[in-house]
Amino acid sequence: MNDKIKTNPTRAYIYLDNLRYNLENIRKKTNTKILAAVKANAYGHGAIEVSRFIEENKLAEYLGIATTNEAIELREADLSLPILKFSHSTFEEIPYLIKNNIECAVYSTSFLKKAQEEAKKQNKTFYFHLKIDTGMGRVGVLPHELQEFLNIYKNSTNTKLKGVMTHFPVSDERNKSFTKEQIKKFRECVETIKENNIDPGILHTANSGAIIDLPETYFDMVRPGIMMYGYYPSSETTQSVTIKPVMTLVSKILHIKKVKSNTPISYGSTYHTFDNSYIATIPVGYGDGYDRSLSNRGKVCCKGLEYKIAGRVCMDQFMIDLGNNPAKITIEDDVVLFGTYKGSHISLYYLCSLLNTITYEPLCNVAPRIPRIYL
Repeated sequence: MNDKIKTNPTRAYIYLDNLRYNLENIRKKTNTKILAAVKANAYGHGAIEVSRFIEENKLAEYLGIATTNEAIELREADLSLPILKFSHSTFEEIPYLIKNNIECAVYSTSFLKKAQEEAKKQNKTFYFHLKIDTGMGRVGVLPHELQEFLNIYKNSTNTKLKGVMTHFPVSDERNKSFTKEQIKKFRECVETIKENNIDPGILHTANSGAIIDLPETYFDMVRPGIMMYGYYPSSETTQSVTIKPVMTLVSKILHIKKVKSNTPISYGSTYHTFDNSYIATIPVGYGDGYDRSLSNRGKVCCKGLEYKIAGRVCMDQFMIDLGNNPAKITIEDDVVLFGTYKGSHISLYYLCSLLNTITYEPLCNVAPRIPRIYL
C-alpha cells in the first residue's frame, strides 16, 4: 500500500474474487469466449489492475475499450490479450491502432481504405470486426449497405476480418421482440458474408442483458459489461446469472459537532436541524464523483446505522445528521457510501433510484483521486 492510499480517508475497495466469481458464472452460463468490457477505466474499477487480473487468471479472451488511449494504456502496462476498440476511430488514430495491435470495430469503407494504406506502410495486417447496425441507430454498416462494404474488403490487402458484431439497445427490457428482430437481421447479414466466400470470424452480439435472458445471442463470444462488475443492467431482466458487486466506496467521519435546533447546514442553508443534533462531516463531494443530486436525499451507513445527508453536497465534503444521540459514533469511524463493508451497507440500486439513473453512472463517476484498493 503506497503513501497516497494511506493518507486518503476515502477509498474504493475492489473485490477481485467477486470479479472472478461473476466472470466464471458468465462462462458457465454461455460456454463461449468472453470479451470483458474494461472501457471507462473498467467502469471506474481501474482498467489496468482489472485487465491484469483477468489476463493472469484466464477469465476472458478479449478486452473491450472505447478509446485509443485506453488501449495504449493497456499495452504500455504489458497486457497481451487481444483488445477490441468498440467506438469510432478517426483517421489520425489508425497508425497507433496498427502499431499497438488494436483490433477495431469498422463500418466505413473510407476508414477501411485508410487502414489498408497504413498497414502497408507498417508492413502489418489491420485486424477489424465488422459492426452491423441492426437497430441501435448509432454506428455500423446498415444491412442494405453490407454488400458494398464486402466488395471493397474483398479487393483490399493488409486487412483481415476477425469478427462480426452488432449491439442491442433494449435487450435488458422485458419485451424481447425488437432484440429478436435484430438477431434475425444479424443472421441474415452473416449469411451474406458467407455467400461472398468470406470467413466472418468471431460472431458476437450479447451484452449483459442478452447474456442473462437470450441464449440465442451467444454465438462465439459474449461481451459482459455492467454485470461483470456485479450489477444487473435493469430491473426488467431475470437474475439467471448470480453476480456479486465488485466495488464498495468507503470514507470516514472527519468531524463531529453539536448544534442547536434550526441550525442551517451547508451551502444555501437548504437544511435546518430539527432538534439539538450532532452533525458529522465526511470528506467526499462531487469532486470525487459523489453526485450533488444526493443533497438532502441520500443516505450513508456507519456502524450498521443509516444517516441522511444534511444539506447540499459540496465539492469535497458533505454532512450527515446523527440526531441527538450519536450512538457511539466517533471521528474516523468508517462510513459506507455504497456497497458493503464491516457490517454496513448502502445499495447502489437505492442511490440510483434517487438519482433516476443506472448503476453504470455512479461507478464510472468515482474520481481518479479516490484510490482503489484491490483485495
